[in-house]
Amino acid sequence: MPDTINIEANRPHDLADIGYGETSRSTMIVDLSAIRSNYRKLQALARSSSCGAVVKADAYGLGAGRIAPFLAYLGCTHFFVADVEEGIAIRSVLPSSAKIYVLHGAMPGMEPAAEQHDLLPILNSRQQLDAWLRHCRRRNRALPAGIHVDTGLSRLGFPMEELQTLAENEQGLSELTTVLFMSQLACAEWKSEVSLQQLYRFRKLTHLFPKSMLSLSNSAGLFAGRQFHFDLIRPGGGLFGFSTSDDPCSSRRKSSVCERRSFSAVN
Repeated sequence: MPDTINIEANRPHDLADIGYGETSRSTMIVDLSAIRSNYRKLQALARSSSCGAVVKADAYGLGAGRIAPFLAYLGCTHFFVADVEEGIAIRSVLPSSAKIYVLHGAMPGMEPAAEQHDLLPILNSRQQLDAWLRHCRRRNRALPAGIHVDTGLSRLGFPMEELQTLAENEQGLSELTTVLFMSQLACAEWKSEVSLQQLYRFRKLTHLFPKSMLSLSNSAGLFAGRQFHFDLIRPGGGLFGFSTSDDPCSSRRKSSVCERRSFSAVN
């Protein structure tokens, strides 16, 4: 397997035709050995947890079609994408045993495609839950999915009270084969009061999903401590050397991207 991926920028037309006297071509070089190093380092931070990979947005623009199978080669079996279309795009390049989670869930009408390509929608709302259960009833099958609860980020996920009510008063959750229960930290880099509050809220609901994998930490959340790791960690940007200014361990990870430019004069 090659150590790098070269991604060349497309030049849609001859720039000389529109008055530019010099043109350049850029090639982005993705260093797979850096991704390997980062993956191993993140694994080592949470030895008791499975290490997944967030490869949404075409692996942050680096090419999920090549990076996802490389991570599978390293032993990764859990992959996260944004939507069903992204999941379909990588299903064919991953082993059939790989689990692909769709973070935004299945949009209306995409439930059959999710099933067809063996994708696991993360259900973020009552509407998505009801739509997935309707699809399961039509198929006369209990199809697996995940549940996302909003513990404080206020972006995606069931409100805590709604999820608690569903579990106590209705049959919906009991009909669902829940394989993953997850939330997302708002201030993940440090063990702050906000993160501790989210940890408490998440733990408060884990008993509702005794057979599910539990996941709370993204890349930065790994550094908040073992109590945040649970069964599955979800590094994304950290795999590729991306970091925030507050990331306490950014210097330990390798950047996976460099750029090469070539210039040519146009007469």
